[in-house]
Amino acid sequence: MAGFAMLLLAASSVVLNAQGAASPPEGRRPRVPVTVVLQDTAAPAAGFRIIRRVDQLPRDVILLTGSADAETLSEAVRNLLMVRMAGGDTAVTAGEVRVRRAAPSHATVRPYPWAERVLRDLHAAPPQEVAGIGLARAVQIWFPPQHHRAAP
Repeated sequence: MAGFAMLLLAASSVVLNAQGAASPPEGRRPRVPVTVVLQDTAAPAAGFRIIRRVDQLPRDVILLTGSADAETLSEAVRNLLMVRMAGGDTAVTAGEVRVRRAAPSHATVRPYPWAERVLRDLHAAPPQEVAGIGLARAVQIWFPPQHHRAAP
């Protein structure tokens, strides 16, 4: 339970600027970026994929599909932060992260308070080329390191 509280604390300290992109604050521990990409908005259901790469920038990508909302983005971020805590802030091997949902609980997990803003910024962002993904709307957000292995 304490680990989950620390995960929530770490994720709630995401730093965003007015355009939805973020930069590490001066004089603080370095932050680790993730690029959030909106792709395939015509998908039948809201969903996400987490892609971790070692030889291509951006290294971590959250790919949102369908009518992804603040809850979808928050779930994706929680999963990425959990993976970073277990395996490092940067991937050692490239791949797609698959997370199995635990048995349904009666507790409601609320979206992060900043998730709606990131989605607004994402929808307003001009399409750009994202390496390995293609032309899509994208913003970058930053999180505190979750693991002792430093980002390159």
